[in-house]
Amino acid sequence: MTMSDIFRHRAKVALRGGLLTPVGKVLGAPTVHISSPLTRGGNYLYYWMWAYTRDTERRPVRVLHHEVIDEWLTEFPLVSHLSIRRDEASTLFSEWVGEHRHYFGQSFTRAELERFCIALVESSPAFRARLDAARSWIGPDTCVLNVRRGDYYQYPELTAMYGLDIERNITGSIEILRSSGRAVDDVVVVSDDVPWCVENVAPLLPGTMRVVPERTSMFDDLAVLASARTLILANSTFSFWGGYLASVLQTDHLAVAPEHHFIDEDGQRHRDPYDPRWRIAEA
Repeated sequence: MTMSDIFRHRAKVALRGGLLTPVGKVLGAPTVHISSPLTRGGNYLYYWMWAYTRDTERRPVRVLHHEVIDEWLTEFPLVSHLSIRRDEASTLFSEWVGEHRHYFGQSFTRAELERFCIALVESSPAFRARLDAARSWIGPDTCVLNVRRGDYYQYPELTAMYGLDIERNITGSIEILRSSGRAVDDVVVVSDDVPWCVENVAPLLPGTMRVVPERTSMFDDLAVLASARTLILANSTFSFWGGYLASVLQTDHLAVAPEHHFIDEDGQRHRDPYDPRWRIAEA
């Protein structure tokens, strides 16, 4: 065995044991959050917030890039800066971190969340323009209702985990808002299945139901959620981020969340990402 072979062998052993991480810190190699190509923007925002709160010039912190989030990189320059392609990261000296759950108050603090939300919006003239457009037709007495359908109700395993009694959740949320003195006569529905909402949600509402006009992308939806003074959330991370942004942009914001984010195999109901200030529409 040559000296080169010995060195390569020792390097592989050290890498497996994480012994090269201190060397990587000295050399300025990044810490990289590993992400799944099956994950979408809402979850990625938690990863980007994690990177944003830990990133330093001496030790960059980045989120592994996948093509599924390219739209987010275009919309928000901040998260483009916080992302890295695999061929840009040193596999030898970088520290690789696995995906994690999003616990409000444990994985991140309120102050960290607020700083990230402000930086995210400030980095994007395009999103600020969407916010201005939304505010032009959403009034202080408008209630924004987010309804998530899609794959939650297409696959039995996802329905078992994420499924809600949507109609019951809406009626319960409306009662909470009424008891809190909020208007519910003008409701804007943001959904990935508007026809279903026209048929099933509109009859539940005490007043009129509107949808997002001239919608061009999911970022128009996010801007509408973020512009809402009063908000009924869906149990999706995309919706949670709409609630986070709204609470930063409006001091008198009020949100009602479903009784769970997901249900695990043991039947336990989880609300890990929920802001403690949100009201809960109990089942």
